[in-house]
Amino acid sequence: MDTRNLLGLPRIFIAVALLALVPRGASAAWELPGAIGACVPGTAAFDCALNGGGHLAVELYADGVVRIRITPLDAFEDRPTGALVPTAKQPAQGQVFDTPGAVFLVSPQLTLALFKSPLQLAIWRADGTLVSATREFGFAWDRDAKTVAVNQFAIPGEHYLGLGERGGPIERRGRQISMRNTDHAAFNSFTDPLYISIPFFYMVRDGKAAGVYVDSGATPFFDLDSSGNGLATFGSSGNQLDYYVMAGPEPLAVAAGYRQLTGPNQIPPIWTLGYHQSRYSYNTQEEVLSVAWYLRTLAVPADVLYFDIDYLDQLRMFSWNPLAFPDPAGMNLQLKQWNFRSVNIMEPLNHTGDPMHPLLSGAGYYLRGPNGQSLINQIWFGWVSWLDFSKSGVRDWYSGALQWFMGTYHIDGVWNDLNEPAANYMPEAIYDFDGQPRTDLEARNLYALQEAKTSYEAQRQLRPNTRPWVFSRSGFAGQHRYGAMWGGDADTAWWSLRTNVELSLSMGLSGQPFFGHDIGGFLGSPSPELFLRWMTFSAYTPLFRNHAINYAERREPWAFGEPYLGMIRNIVNARYRLIPYIYSLFKHDATSGSPVIAPLPFHFPGDPTTFVINDQFMLGPDMLVAPVLDEGAFGRYVYLPGTGGWIEERTDTRYTGGQWVFALAAIDQIPVFIRESAIVPRAPVAQSTAEQPLNRRSLDIYCAGNAGFDLYDDDGTSLAHEQGEFLVSRLTCTPGAVTTVGIERVQGSWLPPADRQWSLTLHRTAAPFSVRKNGVMMTFVGTEAALANASEGWTYTSGDKVLVKVADQAAPLSITLHHQ
Repeated sequence: MDTRNLLGLPRIFIAVALLALVPRGASAAWELPGAIGACVPGTAAFDCALNGGGHLAVELYADGVVRIRITPLDAFEDRPTGALVPTAKQPAQGQVFDTPGAVFLVSPQLTLALFKSPLQLAIWRADGTLVSATREFGFAWDRDAKTVAVNQFAIPGEHYLGLGERGGPIERRGRQISMRNTDHAAFNSFTDPLYISIPFFYMVRDGKAAGVYVDSGATPFFDLDSSGNGLATFGSSGNQLDYYVMAGPEPLAVAAGYRQLTGPNQIPPIWTLGYHQSRYSYNTQEEVLSVAWYLRTLAVPADVLYFDIDYLDQLRMFSWNPLAFPDPAGMNLQLKQWNFRSVNIMEPLNHTGDPMHPLLSGAGYYLRGPNGQSLINQIWFGWVSWLDFSKSGVRDWYSGALQWFMGTYHIDGVWNDLNEPAANYMPEAIYDFDGQPRTDLEARNLYALQEAKTSYEAQRQLRPNTRPWVFSRSGFAGQHRYGAMWGGDADTAWWSLRTNVELSLSMGLSGQPFFGHDIGGFLGSPSPELFLRWMTFSAYTPLFRNHAINYAERREPWAFGEPYLGMIRNIVNARYRLIPYIYSLFKHDATSGSPVIAPLPFHFPGDPTTFVINDQFMLGPDMLVAPVLDEGAFGRYVYLPGTGGWIEERTDTRYTGGQWVFALAAIDQIPVFIRESAIVPRAPVAQSTAEQPLNRRSLDIYCAGNAGFDLYDDDGTSLAHEQGEFLVSRLTCTPGAVTTVGIERVQGSWLPPADRQWSLTLHRTAAPFSVRKNGVMMTFVGTEAALANASEGWTYTSGDKVLVKVADQAAPLSITLHHQ
């Protein structure tokens, strides 16, 4: 079979391919696998021996998702990462055809061809478009380095996006990226590696997307046409390459395929979407209570207070400094009375002076060295040993200790720090994996994932009907099932703000919905302007946390004085109003894989300009956010993607997509644009989510075309939603001579308060002759103030806004605006 005609791609010299296969800085003895020998077909799968040794196996893993494995060994090793869920593999319809020249796997969504000699693999969608293709001799391995790689064509015009916690342009083409979880403070846009490894990327070409997930913790690496030779390489150590290809073709289908593999995100406790106040450190009980008192007294909404390491007694695990915190249980109970949640930092280590160290060492609970003894190394914390979370006995002990600690002191969440592990270089470390040991090269990327899972399950056991909260600095694919992450120890600078925006875009696209940053940058003292710009950005990210190092100047909301306190309060108030929208986006992500935050190409893959926009993002599918990232700026240029209309939120001005516009923004403002056909739910301002009334919801409705949004509600804290105790309300708007707004309960058994009311604002809408509720005429109220005091009614305000107030009901609501 002539693969040149089949693939529509040129042949490339083997020497060029081998050069591209060598990872950066490596000196490898690369070998090419032999041709395909005998193949054993299975159900929508096949396993082929390679002439000269090794195996290549293909399996249809789910609809539109195919798994590919290759190893130089006689058999594949079972060394799971923990990223995949037990339900990752789903029955999928496919057939295998073994011909003299190639083996084919054919399904309704894709066709895979494995050409036997020379070895080459290609995948097409059902419509005939190419997903990906290796070059001839497109696989290679280095037996000594135990490294396997694949070399595929980087087709002209193909864009690469994702790969987790990485800054720089969202376009990854031209980059080399390695993944080895590393403590790297003051990182910049091109720092590599970083704290978090998510080996998952998108390939987008001609508006169609595909995805690749490499299921390996053993230092995955990627070279996405960095030399410009039209080749993209990825691989990993560990003697085999195990990867999954998602055919798409929509970016949402790729995201859904990744969720199929790694599982849905958790619906977080609603208090985690509020404002978080933190510092390294609040050193005494009196200081913590004082911060809480000031937040309430100054009417700055807040939900969470953090305890960094100085709460510990001489840095000992599971301890409190008895002089600084004489009554931690009483303190936390007092915080709860003020509707604050407390989160304590937990380090996955003991220093050698901790009385627990010899006991845990004797039990074999630490990472081991080559001599079989507990490994001891030095970081800024001191001489330390690391708990081995790959060992079930360690997980059981830690879970019990954590439950005792959290339960005794009324702690609401866990903050996992230093879990890269933060000793960046310890090649001698041995991770037990219950008697199947792995080296640091293979295992360190999985360390935080195992710790997060342990922390999550401990909280489920401690409080069986309360949602856990796990907050982690490091992580791996699949960790979204257990909680949130943040961007690490960022510098305090304007360039660092830009880098952190880039990280949020990439992490949101890479399947980690709950992510954010230390507002103002961890490592320094921001000016009021920088702090406010960082606040306005973070108010639109899932994590909204103010945190700083111990030598930084204070940055609590009142620290800058007026007028900045008032500005900060307004930003926080706006965030609290937006919580119903953000909370619903977590449900959308869990249901469909649609990211909470994503760069523009995810929603506009057919707009080529979006692939060069690195400092704007979509919060959900309808809200475009454009942070101001330059000192002294009074606004910024914003690119509006697509061909539809956009409404500037602050001014209600309409713009047509596909153009750049300049948006003014004072230092406490941020340019936000809403699709002209969209619905954005909001809640009243409150001092905490616990005080935010469930009986009041407002809807900003933009109805130039058919608009819709699924609003998600539940009790916000329990696990009852896992048993169906939630409510999805479908919100719709259909324009015309009669504009119709619909509110219908479509899923779940949770009931909102009986006195719930809806306040509707229809933007850019001419004054109607009448407004009706389910066909019954509603009362016109003369002013907005009068409407606020009415139980139901409607009014019209300047600026073409129609305001409607209506009582909720179990039956579907239909609000009609009659314009003729």
